[in-house]
Amino acid sequence: MQSIKKLFQTASDPRMTDAINIRNIRNVYAFSLVVCIVEAVPLLLYVMFSRNSPGFLRTLLSVSYCVAACGTVAVLSRMIVRKYNREGVISNLRSNALVTFFYLIMSAWSVLVDAAHYGDGNQMMTFYIVQFCFISFVVIRPRIGSVLIALAFSALYFALYAQDGAIHIQLQNYYIFAIIAVFSNAMQYMLLNKSEKSKLEIQELNQILQQEVTIDALTMLKNRKALRDNFDKHIGKTVSVMMADIDHFKSYNDSYGHAVGDTVLRMVASAIMEAFQGGEAYRYGGDEFLIILPDCTEEAFEEKKEKWKKAVGAIQIPNVDRTISCCYGCERCLLRNVDDLRKAINTADNRLYQAKEAR
Repeated sequence: MQSIKKLFQTASDPRMTDAINIRNIRNVYAFSLVVCIVEAVPLLLYVMFSRNSPGFLRTLLSVSYCVAACGTVAVLSRMIVRKYNREGVISNLRSNALVTFFYLIMSAWSVLVDAAHYGDGNQMMTFYIVQFCFISFVVIRPRIGSVLIALAFSALYFALYAQDGAIHIQLQNYYIFAIIAVFSNAMQYMLLNKSEKSKLEIQELNQILQQEVTIDALTMLKNRKALRDNFDKHIGKTVSVMMADIDHFKSYNDSYGHAVGDTVLRMVASAIMEAFQGGEAYRYGGDEFLIILPDCTEEAFEEKKEKWKKAVGAIQIPNVDRTISCCYGCERCLLRNVDDLRKAINTADNRLYQAKEAR
């Protein structure tokens, strides 16, 4: 019961309401414009080539009504969208009124069309197509939508009942379709609400991260140009070389924004600086890091590496529910010349990519 009640609740946050309204009005604009064009073209062809066909006037008036109604709604919704783009404000009353108006005029038209089809013994499709299109493309606030959908289905039924008692309608299936329409509309609103809520949370998170004043560990890492300058002091020493990068780093930028991606980089860099003290850390590429530890035993290097892995796994970022992880490749060698270092870096880099492929 609580789940059903929750399904019919509307957004309470004004920002959420605005986000839902503008997205809905944009959908109304696109939907009404497409229907207007799709109906206008065959209407023109019908007028040109079928003037003498039976029922010409009725068809002309019916399709003209649809074109005029959709054209009017397209113009009104476009005006609201332009105002929002210009001022960043959307009227809740105006947007809901337009959606309600659009639903009512299209439902009334489809009821009249299908009532006429029913009386002629033809198949009824227009009403169901209109309902399906609204459920798919336009969202009505759940409580208002439930009333409007119930009224539309009732209006069609009574229109058919007035002709012959609606004896050709399977009442059970008719009611089931009406109930499905009500719940589908409510579910569409709930999904739209969740989608816009996620977007707002990500925007808030990005603003928080951008405003934070923290020591940027990335600026403390050396760049690749400094690698050659620091090489001479390692000649004759045994060094441990590690290449590492962040797993699926691009997905952080794509899913949460570049501010979150930058935070992930900073925190991984901070973990590197903390774990590999006594060595040199370089930012080798976008999310790729190079660590060089001179005169470090294999046991000590393993301890530092484990410390770093635990630190990376423990990183937590607000509203990011993913565990950060890294892949790495290592090599140990005696440095006699720059070629030895180059070979060690290439070997560590190859092992990094082998680890990524294995993962």
